[in-house]
Amino acid sequence: MKKLSLCLFACCSLLLALTACNGDNPSPVNYTLSLDRPTLGLQVGESFRLVATLTPAAEGGAPFVWTSDNEPVATVADGLVEARAVGTATITVRWSDAAQADCRVTVSENAVAVTGIALDPTTLTLEIGDIRTLTATIKPDDATDKTVAWSSSDPTIASVNDGVVAALAPGNATVTATAGGFSAACRITVEAPQPAAPKIGDYFYSDGTWSDGGLVSIDADGLNPVWAEQKPAPESGKTVVGIVFQTASERIAESDRANGFTRGYVVAVKNAHGPNKPTTSWSFDDQFDCLKNAKTSDVWYWNVNGYYETMTVRDTYGASITQCPAFDWTLNDFPLTAPEGTSGWFLPSTGQLWDMVANLCGHEVAAAMKEWSTQALNAGWGYASETVSYDVIGRFNESLAQLPADAKEELFVTSSEYYSTCSLWASTPCTAGETACIINIGTKGTIELYEEYIDGDCVARPILAF
Repeated sequence: MKKLSLCLFACCSLLLALTACNGDNPSPVNYTLSLDRPTLGLQVGESFRLVATLTPAAEGGAPFVWTSDNEPVATVADGLVEARAVGTATITVRWSDAAQADCRVTVSENAVAVTGIALDPTTLTLEIGDIRTLTATIKPDDATDKTVAWSSSDPTIASVNDGVVAALAPGNATVTATAGGFSAACRITVEAPQPAAPKIGDYFYSDGTWSDGGLVSIDADGLNPVWAEQKPAPESGKTVVGIVFQTASERIAESDRANGFTRGYVVAVKNAHGPNKPTTSWSFDDQFDCLKNAKTSDVWYWNVNGYYETMTVRDTYGASITQCPAFDWTLNDFPLTAPEGTSGWFLPSTGQLWDMVANLCGHEVAAAMKEWSTQALNAGWGYASETVSYDVIGRFNESLAQLPADAKEELFVTSSEYYSTCSLWASTPCTAGETACIINIGTKGTIELYEEYIDGDCVARPILAF
């Protein structure tokens, strides 16, 4: 019995000893340390206080320890970070040896605010298909953020991408550049593209436009013409009313230039005549005296006043202009309507008829006529005459080759088969009340300045200025 009591006492003593041992050695605690900003951006001179949080909270014990790995860039004291210079630094906070946290600090230059923006140019006129770059200038020069936002008031007319403007359709649009809350604008006007400058041989249409007729190059006075091997066709859907035969400004009458017709002259694709025959008389009035006559080749060359001469006849005769059929058929009954913006049809003067033949009938014709232009040859007596190596009528008709037969009237032989020539009326008289000036061109190579009785039958081929 005594032994049993001793055994129970020993067991109880051991249990108490084990219980007392566990109370003196508690389980270890895992602490974590965090910062309210894992990264931080500052400008030079700025500061920011970081907040460190220990979890779980500890009463008393070691304080937080703050360090920077790049103090020339950023320093830290008790969590207050101060930016010193451009660069990066890592701010570290530690608590005892149990926990730490980092913040990556990036320091940049002080921001310089935008104070204005300007565009160059501020107005711009473009043709459809044009591309132009606008230049945006930000003020001040050292502004930190020079980002520019571009916009167009109507992108269907003028689009813009990073300052590059593309003209898309006729109309007006405003392109705006914005930076830092400031804006600048450029007024854009988009126009339809202007046609290429007209050339000798070009097709001239009823709407007043023109297109390539195949001429590659030509010298002054029709010398050395070069034509495309394949003559272009007229534009589909358009009506050809004439062929451009002169574009040199020095060969355009001063009065025509004064009226705004500066591009040149066009010869009609049809003749002016009555319903019963393809030729017509110049006049039936043997007292005709309202125009000055021209006798010599050099005077013929420099007379480019067909519009003036035609209008003088119109104003002189009025309702009696039927006495002058070539003028009457040209002014009043010509089947081709002159396009708006042109002079209207008139008979060519000697110099304009000269240019029509020289520029559309090949180099040999032009070379012969070039010599006559500086000579005082009596044209009325046939002293200005030459024979070239090709069909001159055929050469002129080549300018009409792509037109359908019902849309044109080719030149043709008006005299006997022996001469095989076509006689073309000028608006200029040769002998007042008796003869008028003509140019003969022939299938056998004839090129000739001549005169014809005013009641004779020749071809009246109207022209217009544009």
